[in-house]
Amino acid sequence: MRTRIYDKWTQSDRDLLLQLVQQHCKKGKIDWKAISDTMQTRTTRQYIQLFKQDESGQRHQWTSAEELLLMQSFQQNPFDWKNIQQHFQQVTIKQLKNKYNQLTRNQKYLLFPNDSESEQILKQNGSTFKNSAEMLSQNDQTKKNKPEKREKETQKNEKLGELAQLLSQHLDL
Repeated sequence: MRTRIYDKWTQSDRDLLLQLVQQHCKKGKIDWKAISDTMQTRTTRQYIQLFKQDESGQRHQWTSAEELLLMQSFQQNPFDWKNIQQHFQQVTIKQLKNKYNQLTRNQKYLLFPNDSESEQILKQNGSTFKNSAEMLSQNDQTKKNKPEKREKETQKNEKLGELAQLLSQHLDL
């Protein structure tokens, strides 16, 4: 097993990877093991992630509607990233995880009750902002807690509960 390298990808690495993908692609399937054996600088997973990232575009500009869809999808299928990914085109699983973590960490998801596009999406999904706020606090509790992080998680859950109450009062739910 190779050691992971965390350096940035150079353009020559990207070009070589694309060339090897073309060489090792047969009947629509890419032989990632052969590519990894040829390049020998990173893990097979790193090559796959770079290729998918380049293929889908490096950055995805998230709309508030997509953020809501991500949170709703997560509510229905907690931590089932492959299933959640089916709702998004051109977004990798890694991008979904990163966005979910960003939304829950910054609690940004609770900050757009006046966004009409978001409200419309929630109504289509049969949900409310109150449900969404409660979902955030529930999902934090479903994550596996490490003993050393329990106190921080408890404080975070209390803050999320307070925010959910404020949000539901604000919306008169």
